[in-house]
Amino acid sequence: MSAPTGLAARLRRLPTGGKFALAFLVAIVALNAIAWALDRAVGGEAPGGATSSSIATGDDGLAAYASLLGRFDVRVERQRGPLADAELDPGSTLVVIDPGDLTDDDLAALRGFVESGGHLVAGGRFSDRVLDAVLLRPPSWSPDGPDEFEGRISVRRYADLRVRTAGAGTFTDSAGGTPVVARDSEALVVLAAGVSSEVGAPIQVTLLADASPLQNRLLAEEDNAAMGLALVDGATSVVFAEGVHGLGETTGVAAIPTGWKVAFAELVLAALVAVWARARRLGPPEQQQRPLAPARAAYVDALAATLARTDPPAGALGGLRTAARERLRRRTGLALDAGEEELRAAARRLGWPADEIAGVCGDGDSEEALAAAGRALARLERGDG
Repeated sequence: MSAPTGLAARLRRLPTGGKFALAFLVAIVALNAIAWALDRAVGGEAPGGATSSSIATGDDGLAAYASLLGRFDVRVERQRGPLADAELDPGSTLVVIDPGDLTDDDLAALRGFVESGGHLVAGGRFSDRVLDAVLLRPPSWSPDGPDEFEGRISVRRYADLRVRTAGAGTFTDSAGGTPVVARDSEALVVLAAGVSSEVGAPIQVTLLADASPLQNRLLAEEDNAAMGLALVDGATSVVFAEGVHGLGETTGVAAIPTGWKVAFAELVLAALVAVWARARRLGPPEQQQRPLAPARAAYVDALAATLARTDPPAGALGGLRTAARERLRRRTGLALDAGEEELRAAARRLGWPADEIAGVCGDGDSEEALAAAGRALARLERGDG
């Protein structure tokens, strides 16, 4: 295995404490990156939500109003899905402000709720169909109006309220109702419409021309919070109609926002990529046995191939011939100064092949002569021939 270089080598030279510190820093950065991606996927901390929804934290939401009611021991509930499918308790106060599209069945459910004795707090923009459904004579509404009102609430502990609005609308007439918050009896922001229904039963409807005093942006201004409490004074349960703002009946996994699902899928994918990357760095499995040296025959073949590539082979051939002739003399008892012919005769007596005799006793320097001399020397070493 080659030695690590560059960044990997420097990291390996770090002391153990430095490695732990670096790992901790990398983990912190990774966690922050994951948190940032998750925050972006689910919308972050930016306020938002549907207009006049009790779960909306934006400027035009009613989340603060719902929290205020809870602090004053009022049980806050949220109705999900279509109003036509809801089981509305006549003993509760139902809040329907700035509703979206309502079906005829939804409007019939509201009418049945108020005729059964339920208290309805309705109003804001796009609420004309609600007022037409529950009142025989709804008041006239105008989108223009001043932003400050003074009024006297009929509830004993609320009096001489000063209400600030965004000037998004007023009632221009009372239509038989009782003005609750008004200015000079010309511009009305809250009406108590205690009129009779077609069947003669009294109904309880509190109308808001402008929902902004109850919204997050203005609830803390002037006496707006007190007005919000006065609207539901005496109620033990307040139900916010959230189905009109798009909150469906779906629960469980199906109710998880799409952004959350995308973020979870990204986290799973990142984990799989991390596992895959780590597995590649582990490398192949370790061998069970130590690899042995190649066989001697393979070594000889490799050496022969190396010698064969040397050109000319005269140097190797000279040494082979000298060694082979010396062993041949000792084997056959020849004198040290025996000539070439005597050596040939001795080799023939031992039964050597002609090419080996030529390789040892001749003077050629071909590769064939080198190989023949090598075989002759090996024969002498083994003691045959």
